Amino acid sequence: MSISFETEKDICVVSPEARLSIKERLEFEGGIIKLTEKGTNKILIDFSRTKYIDSSCLGVIAGFIAKLRNADGDIRICCINTNIRKIFEMTNLHTVIKIYDDRKSAVKDFVG
Repeated sequence: MSISFETEKDICVVSPEARLSIKERLEFEGGIIKLTEKGTNKILIDFSRTKYIDSSCLGVIAGFIAKLRNADGDIRICCINTNIRKIFEMTNLHTVIKIYDDRKSAVKDFVG
């Protein structure tokens, strides 16, 4: 499992590769925790290289919503495939997290 972290404008883009399941949860959550400890309050998760996400990693994302919004930031999602979109819809996370079709649109909207 590989997760890349890069900065675009003042947004940290997190790009998980292949799968996000219970086995990758600690790396995924730990990476985001480190970002928030450094003061990052805008996180974009780019799912263009991700084929699957399970409930443990959805929980990680949901857990950071309030924390980032309370720090005048947000967590947003882009480039999800049909299966991941269905998971976000089944859990109603799509109603509280902005989802973008592409990274460029997400970054543009994030910086306002």
